[in-house]
Amino acid sequence: LVGPLVFAIRSLHGLHDDARALREREFAASLLFGRLREGLNDLRREELALLFSKDVAARDAMEGEVAHVGALADSLGHFQLPAYAKLIGVSVRQIAAAAPSEYNAALAGDAALADSISAKVFVPSLGQADSVVKLAEQDLRDRTSARVDEQAQRIAGTTTVSVAALVLALLIAAAIAFWLTRSISAPILDLRAGM
Repeated sequence: LVGPLVFAIRSLHGLHDDARALREREFAASLLFGRLREGLNDLRREELALLFSKDVAARDAMEGEVAHVGALADSLGHFQLPAYAKLIGVSVRQIAAAAPSEYNAALAGDAALADSISAKVFVPSLGQADSVVKLAEQDLRDRTSARVDEQAQRIAGTTTVSVAALVLALLIAAAIAFWLTRSISAPILDLRAGM
């Protein structure tokens, strides 16, 4: 009877490890995508603020947001998503390379040049980064779904084996109980028959 219990406990430990891996990888990556999407939206807002306010504080806020989004994109490599990290990194580097020219044009009051840089470099690069984030999120959802399905199959298999082991243990216990009963009652019946 102890065998099925040990098997069930070992299986539960395995499931716990798998659940922790899901939490540490897929769930954490999902949270990172949320922060990255939010960072891209903030970057879009900071760029618009720079174009309209034309002040140093808006420039500094945009510089900080470019650095923040770049760091978030680099973090994708830790979640086995290096291709997406590379693509987003390219877009962020394009934005970072164009940003000083846009800052200078905006601060100098050259709205035509600042708008041109925004339309030709900043907006397309930001759109590309958004598209890659959406693709990466879909890939992550598919990967997570596959892992969850795999875990469900493992749970079903573990349940089947546990039930089978329990039934086998009960049959063995019943056979032992029957044998013990027979081995104890046979001498008593022989003793009674001899009296």
